[in-house]
Amino acid sequence: YSDLKNYEFDLLEIHNYNKQNSQLTDYFHLVRDIEVLENNFIIEAGVFNGASLISTAHLLKKLNKDITVLGFDTWEGFPPESYTDYDNENGWNLLLEQKKIDREFMKCKNRWREIVSFKKGIPKNNLGAESISLSGKFTNTSMDLIYKKAEFLGLNNIKLLKGDILKTMSNENPFKIDSKNRLCKLAIIDSDLYLSYKAALPFIWERLSPKSHIFLDEYFSYKFPGARIATDEFIETLNKNDYKLNKLSNSGDLERYSLQRIN
Repeated sequence: YSDLKNYEFDLLEIHNYNKQNSQLTDYFHLVRDIEVLENNFIIEAGVFNGASLISTAHLLKKLNKDITVLGFDTWEGFPPESYTDYDNENGWNLLLEQKKIDREFMKCKNRWREIVSFKKGIPKNNLGAESISLSGKFTNTSMDLIYKKAEFLGLNNIKLLKGDILKTMSNENPFKIDSKNRLCKLAIIDSDLYLSYKAALPFIWERLSPKSHIFLDEYFSYKFPGARIATDEFIETLNKNDYKLNKLSNSGDLERYSLQRIN
């Protein structure tokens, strides 16, 4: 597997793992750092059109790392019951009250909303968690599309797991993802909302290998406050010697974070 050209990444609409100072530069550094054992896997919670999942799978092949990427999503957008008050202005107010964000952050967040409002032709006050993203309602995709891209690139190291994350990443564990051996070497949560983070974090943590990371795509976000609230609540349940919250960089003008399991 050789490097893809920049135009290939662009045409395939997947993240360029060679690009510096991008949204996922730090995440791809973590992919490169994985030390592979037998039957390892990476978990991605919130796949949408596979832009990061396909890139991850291709990079693993290029690096000759025998790891499967497990992708969890509905491929039908957010289920209606996924939204909470933490995913709207109440969430921002709580973070401001807790001094997790400041007035400068709120200024940037509001400017973000103004630009999205302009681009989408939706009044700013009508933008909510279901409409704030430029990707729309995350329905313009399918599992078949992702598998076709994987086949086109000769990738056989992905597995897509369809369903509501609140159920597929629950104690019921319908896809029987092994937790006993803690084989997950890396995870990325890109599921946006409070409840999906609330479900994904303990599910992944139980399976996460020592020294491994969960890349938190929305921990610093101008769109989705619930992700940070859920993450902070989860961290409060952990022994302080068992984790480290890492600020990785300011790639792409946004602070990037990971939650690392120490033991």
